[in-house]
Amino acid sequence: MRKPIILIILALTMLGLGCAKKAPPPMPEPSAQEYFDAGLRAYKMESFQQAAQNFELAAAKSPSMQDAFYYLGLSYWKLNMTGNAKKSFVDVLNLNPGHLYARESLGILLYREANYAEAKRNLEAARNLASINPEVYLALGRIYVMESRCSDALDAFQRGLSVDSANLALKSEMDTARKSCGRVAKAPPKRKVQGAPQESLTGGAAPLAPGQF
Repeated sequence: MRKPIILIILALTMLGLGCAKKAPPPMPEPSAQEYFDAGLRAYKMESFQQAAQNFELAAAKSPSMQDAFYYLGLSYWKLNMTGNAKKSFVDVLNLNPGHLYARESLGILLYREANYAEAKRNLEAARNLASINPEVYLALGRIYVMESRCSDALDAFQRGLSVDSANLALKSEMDTARKSCGRVAKAPPKRKVQGAPQESLTGGAAPLAPGQF
């Protein structure tokens, strides 16, 4: 009698094992695009730390994904991690020197840090790429004013106003630059002192310090 009982127990055991739930297969790791999309959603919700983490993962999985580096730079900028932001924008430009938005962002960031030489180089590159960002022309015009390049400053401010005609900062800078150019044009000649050699005429307003803009 024992053998049938043992067989029944074995059968029930096997049946129980067959009914047990199998462990689900592991979820595949998100792709670079999925990380990027998650980062973009977080960025739009102003969750910049989470956005940066996702863009970092996207860039790590796809080192040629330009927009992952670009939005990573923007996220770092929002987090006041400007050193990391600049590096990310440079990473974009190493992949694509003609990336307009990276040029604009890097130029404006460098201008705000008073690195005017490098800012000008990137802002001029953005201008040559047909930027329509008024802040590009505002910063570039101010740099030209500091360099006493009055006509170039006027041209930069005018280009900015052609994009945003209601921009008060551009209007103010334009008026200031026009007055400066007027003083240069109307500078009176020096008196000729009898018996002394005629000196060459010089004129022009001194460059304004950044705080005076």
